[in-house]
Amino acid sequence: YSPNILKAVETAAKMEIHTVGLTGNSGGSLADITQTIIVPSTSVARIQECHILIGHILCGIAERDFIE
Repeated sequence: YSPNILKAVETAAKMEIHTVGLTGNSGGSLADITQTIIVPSTSVARIQECHILIGHILCGIAERDFIE
């Protein structure tokens, strides 16, 4: 994982900002430092497809709960 991403999550935690990681395979070191939604696959294409779906679901929830 990118050291910049890990540093950003660590900085957010120090600022008491809640983060959620999206990752694949085992979750790696990101899963050790934040709540993580892990797509259990090693296929980059499948992981990216699932992340897109997860993003759409989260946006739908936000629209339902905060906009309507």
